[in-house]
Amino acid sequence: MPPKHRLPSLKALRVFEMAGKLGNFSDTASALLVTQSAVSRQILLLEEELGCKLFVRERSGVRLTAIGEDYHRKVSNALGDIASATTELKLRIAGMNIIRMTTLPTLAMQWLLPKLPNFKAAYPQIAVDLSSSDELIDLVSGNMDVGIRSGHGQWPGLEITHLFNEELITVCAPERAEMFAKGFVRGFAQAPMLHTTTRPFAWQHWAEAHAPDITAGTNQLAGYQDFFITIQAAILGHGVAIIPSFLVEKELASGRLVDPTGKRLHSDRKYYFVTSRSNAAHPPIVAFRDWVLACCREMAVNSAD
Repeated sequence: MPPKHRLPSLKALRVFEMAGKLGNFSDTASALLVTQSAVSRQILLLEEELGCKLFVRERSGVRLTAIGEDYHRKVSNALGDIASATTELKLRIAGMNIIRMTTLPTLAMQWLLPKLPNFKAAYPQIAVDLSSSDELIDLVSGNMDVGIRSGHGQWPGLEITHLFNEELITVCAPERAEMFAKGFVRGFAQAPMLHTTTRPFAWQHWAEAHAPDITAGTNQLAGYQDFFITIQAAILGHGVAIIPSFLVEKELASGRLVDPTGKRLHSDRKYYFVTSRSNAAHPPIVAFRDWVLACCREMAVNSAD
């Protein structure tokens, strides 16, 4: 028989994971509802068992050592897997089916999350465990079941369903829109053009299609890292943003944002529902995919109106 390796206590690992995240033993104690001395004791026991230092003590708190950082990353992932497995088991015992989903952060926040209560009402026996990431998650051998991805639909080994094509729209706070009453040139001379760094040429393509006169001498600010930040900047009146239209549905409907130009740009990006081929016929995933498709059809009808 292979030798048995003794594992550190789960309590010590939980304390270590939280301390590595917070960088302060006092804050860790507050988060875990224990004393600071209890935190220090668990860390000391773990370091003694492992035979290495995991933290460097500093005036403002603690900092992970190089070996501590590597161990912390692996322990955090393992504890996350244990938590997910436990939740999934409890849901299945309660007669629930769980779908683990990954998608882009802004898509999750701006488009999918507001709609999920409707799915829950229609399918109370199916729970969606939503995770967001800019990285492509392995849906074949990874721990996710489905995803919504942006791209050109070329992902080997996956079952791919086209959802919609991307359309970019100009948006700004209502008070900014008044500047465009006398034309694009005057409007953009007074309203900074906000852009998202992942789409550095969006404004250039929009101007080439609709307003070539504004390409010279435009008033453009530094970009923002993702669409969610750009949307918030536009709401706050910082300027005019160019955003995929589906990400600002609720802001346009509420009047927090308006389209000052009325000119849209069709992007070459498309969005897809993806899952592994082995999961494609699983009834909960089929139900969820069909519901997402219905949301996309409704969005297309509303956009046409």
